[in-house]
Amino acid sequence: MGAIYNWHAAKQICPVGWHLPTKDDWDRLLEYINDQRGPYTFNKNDDNMWNDINKHLKKEKGWI
Repeated sequence: MGAIYNWHAAKQICPVGWHLPTKDDWDRLLEYINDQRGPYTFNKNDDNMWNDINKHLKKEKGWI
């Protein structure tokens, strides 16, 4: 069962050695995706930028 936590509670329940992702963590992920899957177009100020990036993350075949 999942739950929704506020920021403070989420920080408290992270396992030892884990952390909640920072903006820098997300930016590094975007750079990695771009390097591995080819360029994508997005505007970092656009709230919907993940819609385009999701296309690079989806699995097209080999689900099993």
